[in-house]
Amino acid sequence: MHSSPKFSLIVSLLALLAASPVRAVTTQGAVQNTYEDYQDGQFENVALPADGGMKLAPALERVAKLDASVIWKAVADKDGNLYVGTGNNGKVFKVTPDGKSELVFQPEEVLTRALALDAKGNLYIGTSPDGRVYRLAPGGRPEIYFDPPDTYIWDLALDKEGRLYVATGAKGRIYRLPVDYRPGQPAEVWFESDRTHITTLAFDNEGRLLAGSGPKALIYRITSRDQSVVLANPNTDEITGIYAAPGGAVYFSTFNRSGSTSLTPPRPTPSSSSSSSSSSSSSDLNDDGPTSVSGTTTITVSPSGAPSISSSSSSSGSQRSQLLRISPDGFVEPVWSLSRVGIFCFRALPDGHWLLGSDQQARLFSAANPQDWELLQQAKDSSEISTLLPDPADPTRTLIFSSNPAQIFRLGAKPAAKGTYTCEAFDSTQISRWGTLRVLAQPPQPGSPLAGAKWETRTGNTPKPDSTWSTWKAVDDEARIASPAARYFQFRATLDNPAVGVRSLEIFYQHFNAAPVVSRVGVAPVGVEITPSPASRPSLSLSQIADGDATSTLSPLPARPQVRLTGDAGSLAVAWRASDPNGDTLRFSVQLRTVGEDKWITLANDLENPIYSFSTRGFADGYYEVRITASDKLDNLPGEAREGDRVSAPFLIDNSPPEVTLTSQSGDAASFTLNFRAKDSASVLDKAQYTLDGQPPKPALPEGGLFDRQELTFRLRLERLKSGPHSVVFEVTDEAGNTGAAKASFETP
Repeated sequence: MHSSPKFSLIVSLLALLAASPVRAVTTQGAVQNTYEDYQDGQFENVALPADGGMKLAPALERVAKLDASVIWKAVADKDGNLYVGTGNNGKVFKVTPDGKSELVFQPEEVLTRALALDAKGNLYIGTSPDGRVYRLAPGGRPEIYFDPPDTYIWDLALDKEGRLYVATGAKGRIYRLPVDYRPGQPAEVWFESDRTHITTLAFDNEGRLLAGSGPKALIYRITSRDQSVVLANPNTDEITGIYAAPGGAVYFSTFNRSGSTSLTPPRPTPSSSSSSSSSSSSSDLNDDGPTSVSGTTTITVSPSGAPSISSSSSSSGSQRSQLLRISPDGFVEPVWSLSRVGIFCFRALPDGHWLLGSDQQARLFSAANPQDWELLQQAKDSSEISTLLPDPADPTRTLIFSSNPAQIFRLGAKPAAKGTYTCEAFDSTQISRWGTLRVLAQPPQPGSPLAGAKWETRTGNTPKPDSTWSTWKAVDDEARIASPAARYFQFRATLDNPAVGVRSLEIFYQHFNAAPVVSRVGVAPVGVEITPSPASRPSLSLSQIADGDATSTLSPLPARPQVRLTGDAGSLAVAWRASDPNGDTLRFSVQLRTVGEDKWITLANDLENPIYSFSTRGFADGYYEVRITASDKLDNLPGEAREGDRVSAPFLIDNSPPEVTLTSQSGDAASFTLNFRAKDSASVLDKAQYTLDGQPPKPALPEGGLFDRQELTFRLRLERLKSGPHSVVFEVTDEAGNTGAAKASFETP
């Protein structure tokens, strides 16, 4: 956990009752509900949905661990045996269906990046550097099958006729070897690119060869010798994979070296210092620089076995990695990407989702589109996932090949029996005592404050947990935290029910005599009105005229909406940010639903401004979600308009005041005691005060001192009262601002 931006701090002001002087303390809540909140925790067998929360992940079983660091490629034969090409020493292992492995090939070269199996069971092995293609016949010995002048062999592919295509670097060529090819014969250069490397190969539904290149990557469709068309120019360093879908669409993944993490990607784009000319006619389609690649790119092998790359001609693409789709009519659009995540491999699933292997702690993602995705699993003790294959024994399952070290896992269809999640250490900024843990389950679990999970906590006064921290202690059935007071806090959740996940959670804590902390929320409990301000007159600078970019500044700036508070009680304001890749004008709709329900209620349509205010009067108390849908229909023809939507984090609507009851009163002239009980149906109680005989109100604290529950008891001790009749009005306010009251009358002698 982090105090910012990982967590939003929701602060409730508490009044502290004391004879004299009066001091104020705060109960604060640290909320965790977005994917970004959860992603940097430690977890095993726990999946993280895109909209936040956590749940049990599909079971992940380790099949084999190989004597290598990096896995580059894997193929499966008809008997279910796996052949795995690795790095450092270029070893190729055979792994049987029962997980036993044996070394079947070790070349003189460093890397085995490319593998292919033909119909007769011959295994073709492409190595780098000093690129060669070896052939290993069933039961035979390896032979040098093809030895081109190129430095690298990046991929191999066999067409329906059994011809072998060889993708190479540093000249960016593709060779085609006939079925009857014999070692030592001249080879046909089927295609030569102006790019330095051809990194990956595939075939479309009509049997035409598809190829991806790098650096400054392109996607080619090659129809015949030296005849090609550029399908996409994604402005990236490298194409890491291509898949032709049955309907005619082509999917491909990209990788940018710029912005990469300390994990070194096993996807090099090395080259010689020379540049090559192209026989393709695609040069006029390249909008990100010259088609010939100048500069020098080098490859080295790190101690981990993964290649490290440096280049003087790196792409300037802003996305580190993407999965993109080329429609049959040629339109290119993004399918999925995520900041900090590099896509090394992907696999299509029958349900329309994609499995994507990444370089972020060997994490596996499942995605259908930019909104519908989740972090599905994580290969234990690995740094990246380099290859995905359908399990030969059951194509509904997936084999996952990870690196550093080289391991093979099987992803099952059923959830794991148990999963654990440990959050990052949360900094409360000073020594704090800890109250309760409030958990919102998905789906909601009435009567189960901990969502059916096991929760443990520990605390300490160092930023990273060490031996000075307290031991793990279980959160009790009433969600109370037992860990001692400290500055830093950590929780650990254990999930074992695949039907129930955690949507969000809040941890209540209190500083010692510290000032309150207030932070922003997505939904504000206020009413607002929107009024446009006059359009601003354009301004122009000399540099804009000199640079020739003054045209766009000559139009008046658009009117900006002004927000004014209305003061309406029981109102909520929802605000959002939205943009369009094409700069189209957007209109918005706002919908509302109760958390856990499927049906959305439309509150507003065709909104111009990204803010909406509505009254909550008449709504049942509980947690709700708002969905904002943005449409570009104003700037597009019917049938071509697109929509995007996003669902807010859950928020509470509570219009019911707490029930406040006088439970007992007793005393004499020296001291008089009043006992009150307050209970709210939906909200945590937030503050209390009492008014004695019409005097200015004074704050009151519950027993225990923390406003962290929906039901609390108060003991009010009044001293040195004058003789005669007295009256007390005791008021309690919940976190939604609703106030309930009880009155007491008594007489002292």
